Amino acid sequence: MHRLLSPGAVTILFFLLLLSVSGVLPSPAWARDNILIGDLSVAYDYTERNYSNTSVPAPRPGEENAAGPVIISTYGHSGNRRDYTVSPDLTFTSRSQTDLLELTYAPGFVYDGLRYTTRVDQSFSLRAEKHFTQRWFVSLNNTYFLGNDPARETALRTVESSASQSGTQETEQQATPQAGQEQQQAGDNGALDERVGSRRYWRNSTDLLAEYSYGQDSLVGAGYTYEILRNSGDENGGYTPYDRHRLMAHVAHRFNARWRVDFEGNYSIGIFDEPAVVAVTPAAEEEGGAAAVLRPPGVGSSDLREYIGSMRLDYSRMDHATVFFSDNSSRTDYDDPLRQDNWTHNLAVGLDYYFNERSYATLSGGPSFTKLGDQPWETDYNVYGSLTRLFPHASLTGHISKSYNVQNFAGRGNGLTDTWEAGVECTYGFTRNLSSELFVSYRDDRRLQYPYVDTIIGVTDQATDAGEAPGDLVEGADYHEKLFQAGFNLTYTFMRWYTCSGGYTYARDKTGRIGGADYNEHRVFVQFTVSRNLFRW
Repeated sequence: MHRLLSPGAVTILFFLLLLSVSGVLPSPAWARDNILIGDLSVAYDYTERNYSNTSVPAPRPGEENAAGPVIISTYGHSGNRRDYTVSPDLTFTSRSQTDLLELTYAPGFVYDGLRYTTRVDQSFSLRAEKHFTQRWFVSLNNTYFLGNDPARETALRTVESSASQSGTQETEQQATPQAGQEQQQAGDNGALDERVGSRRYWRNSTDLLAEYSYGQDSLVGAGYTYEILRNSGDENGGYTPYDRHRLMAHVAHRFNARWRVDFEGNYSIGIFDEPAVVAVTPAAEEEGGAAAVLRPPGVGSSDLREYIGSMRLDYSRMDHATVFFSDNSSRTDYDDPLRQDNWTHNLAVGLDYYFNERSYATLSGGPSFTKLGDQPWETDYNVYGSLTRLFPHASLTGHISKSYNVQNFAGRGNGLTDTWEAGVECTYGFTRNLSSELFVSYRDDRRLQYPYVDTIIGVTDQATDAGEAPGDLVEGADYHEKLFQAGFNLTYTFMRWYTCSGGYTYARDKTGRIGGADYNEHRVFVQFTVSRNLFRW
């Protein structure tokens, strides 16, 4: 497996050299704006995750004696946090009419109140953009995160992206959310699965994108992504580490004022460092724990190739309504003989509708087709609906969706998944300085393949009596993971430079597989931040 020997300084110097050679780095110019912004935040994060007893789902009618494996994943049972964090944040931005360079460094000095130890988390991002002409555009993004909290990594990426976009020359119309943009597509959303618990890891992701606009609302683009995920420290368990190479192609074409089509294709190669998969039979336990190793570590290939494509055809008869047809499809080919290849197709017909400037909705649905290994094709359905209402001092958004997708790069290797998801989010500004957010969400993931995270398979007596091999039972998955979340956030800004924020989130995870562990989680955070423009020239 390819390893990145020095993810810090070597990576940064390489990209700075690349940018300098390509001309993306800013050159001396009269019309140039440079600014250095400094932030300092002090935060407290209290997280309590209480695991319940191992969940054993009741057998379905007629299947009281059904055979099946007991899956024990050793990643869980480690979700508590009592972290006191001091985090300075330096952001340098250099901008002209044709290019942008932004560097952000935000280390976190953490005192762990549970283990009475200290550690240093790291966060670095680089963003460079270059408009060679009015039609040619090239961008490069690099992010690096070292820590034990995927939620913090996601928040840092969101803040950095918002800070970058705040200085761009966007019109109000471009900044307005568009109906249908939140619709799910096949593949991962980039976030790691928080069910793994509090595990220290680092992730480095680099994205290179080039786009050429050849007409109004028409473009062609291509991109390359290299992402690395590794566990850090000597803790048992953790995420499934990988190297990911992804190629992307994008074509959007507007035929006329009414018709537009959008294509996007992604091809990924995943290089995985999988743990061993071990099967323990009842007879083996009686004989002293002798186990059959289905896949020893380092033996064979656990890599994969992932193909994801999407297409959307729009027809706009009126200014306030757009009818569309979409197809989101994926295929995954696994090298590991214990994993079955999968296909998904989600076809949908939908409508984007703008009631007025403050209210818009999207509704779509259609058939879904899935195939796992040598099994026959199965037919199901997909649906998506969202409604957004804007008020003078508030906003309300709700959505619901069901579709098939694959989750190969969420840190667990879950593979083919049938997902139901619904949520409501409300924001309200009490005053100019005090704002709030309320959110509720529910997610039901029907897993059709077992995850690969330090997995031990205990084969039941029924399976042994039936003469089934442990390897055949690994792909006999059909269970649900249900996650409910609710919470609120408050943010108060005063004296221009100071911000106090806090919030609470409740989460309940229920795993409907034998050997799974349910949990309830309470999370409270409080943060004080001061931000200043240090230099501008």
